[in-house]
Amino acid sequence: MIRWLSLANLPVIAIVLYGWKIETSWIEITRSEVQFPVQQPVKMAHLSDVHVFEIGAREEKTFTILERERPDLIVITGDLVFTDGNWAMFAAWLNQLTQRAAPQHGTWLIQGNWEHWRPHPQLAKLVEAAGGRLLRNQSFKIEALELILAGYDDDWLGKPEPIETQLTEEERRHAIGLIHSPSGFRKIQPQLPLVLGGHTHGGQIRWPGAGAIYLPPSSDGFDHGWYEEKGARFYVSRGVGTSTIDFRLFCRPEIHLLTLLPLDR
Repeated sequence: MIRWLSLANLPVIAIVLYGWKIETSWIEITRSEVQFPVQQPVKMAHLSDVHVFEIGAREEKTFTILERERPDLIVITGDLVFTDGNWAMFAAWLNQLTQRAAPQHGTWLIQGNWEHWRPHPQLAKLVEAAGGRLLRNQSFKIEALELILAGYDDDWLGKPEPIETQLTEEERRHAIGLIHSPSGFRKIQPQLPLVLGGHTHGGQIRWPGAGAIYLPPSSDGFDHGWYEEKGARFYVSRGVGTSTIDFRLFCRPEIHLLTLLPLDR
């Protein structure tokens, strides 16, 4: 009887080990192309929900992928730390990322809900010292790319401001919105034509054919992948890291590589 029970548990044990030790580090590269008012192609790496608590297999794979892909710039749409709020570990991770990927036009970050649960008193300085730049209700024009990044505070726990209203109509054509919680998308479209976000993790645990078993507050009906409303396009990343528990099932972590193509191509 005991032996039969042990054999019956083998599939459950296998699933747990797979979701814990394999899928969490099995990063999928998602590639997209979008026409945008740029003069030449621009390759962006979009990361979200990195939730750094160590520099292990998942983090090393992230470095290796970006080192190989050599994006022109990197954007990270919030949730930088894990439940322990280890900011020193995150700074070490960001430093390695920027050194190894060496994006010519920088690494840009915004805050997610975890940055409000585990705040750092001088987050902008910590990010800058590690080679990145934090956008907190700010926009920045990358002149060489004719591209504007508009980075918002988290819509769930933060205090996002309508920074798109500070841009001219022409500037908004060249702007990409960076948000964390998807609920922020409907507040800024259709003013911005392209928005990138995260937060949902794609559910982190999904059942084949049934979708995510849970999506966090402020997901606002968005799951993962591309959406379009009122002429604005929105990409929701499944994220690189994990939230609360380090486990994924049928929902691989992703790095989204987005290439902006000139409109006349």
